[in-house]
Amino acid sequence: MRKSTALLLLATAVLAAATFWLWRDRAEMRARSEALQARLDAVERRPAAAGPGVAAVEPTTTGTVGQAEPGAEAPVTEDYGDFERKLLQDPAYREARRRFRQLELMSGHLDLAKALGIPPEKAEQLIALLLERELHYLSENNLNPRDEEERRARQLKNEQAQRDQDAELVALLGVTKFAEWKDYHASLQVRHEVHQLGASLFANGVPLREDQIEPLISAIQAERARVRQELAEYTESLAWSGGAEAKSHRYRDERRVELGREVNEGVHAAASAILSKSQLAVLDDYLRRQLELQDAQFRMREAQAIWLRVNAADD
Repeated sequence: MRKSTALLLLATAVLAAATFWLWRDRAEMRARSEALQARLDAVERRPAAAGPGVAAVEPTTTGTVGQAEPGAEAPVTEDYGDFERKLLQDPAYREARRRFRQLELMSGHLDLAKALGIPPEKAEQLIALLLERELHYLSENNLNPRDEEERRARQLKNEQAQRDQDAELVALLGVTKFAEWKDYHASLQVRHEVHQLGASLFANGVPLREDQIEPLISAIQAERARVRQELAEYTESLAWSGGAEAKSHRYRDERRVELGREVNEGVHAAASAILSKSQLAVLDDYLRRQLELQDAQFRMREAQAIWLRVNAADD
């Protein structure tokens, strides 16, 4: 009896360990993917600026490399970049990665064919085009610029890559559909949020109607775009050198939380003409929880900055 119990415990431990390692590997892969995509998406959302800018968080999509927030640029791990480039030279790995990213991108681009009004085959061609651009980028040596000359050269290279990609997309979609694609791509984060909100509405017995989805996405996207521009202008007005970086980070984060409240008020006003009272109550609760999360993240960063300053002084 004791032997069978010991074997059961051993099997349980092995299963738990295997589950942990599988989870950890997937988490690491996702983290690397998201770090890469944050850089790849920046140019798709906005042209690279000469000064500090603000990069919004987006779902997993693809584009060309750009800038992140001042003082918060995602570091490029040279060892991993070299390792990845070597792996991509292997046909079997390259094809496996292509298939994985194809499925991930298709999953991330919610209702792409339906939203653009294009055949599923053309939507697959669009994803394939973006994926090929991504693999091309990963196959190159893309280290962070070390000085202003390298930064400018990187910016020019990115702008040319963006023009090349846009030309390919126009050739595939046509001018009108290309413009619709740009709007669709810019709204991806909001689409994912509305999709998540739709699940909450369904659970509360007040599901979204088909004719409510696009107007709600447009209303939220308009508010977010307005506030994102305001935050970008405010960010560029701050000092990002000479020891003022810490204060500027704090001022920006404080302003971001303030603008978050303005967004919620604006979204509520716009959505009141789209949703029923019951649906609007669920939306308000969702927006409130999102703002609480953002505020908590700001408080965490603030506490971390204080701790670093105190411990740096002690050293």
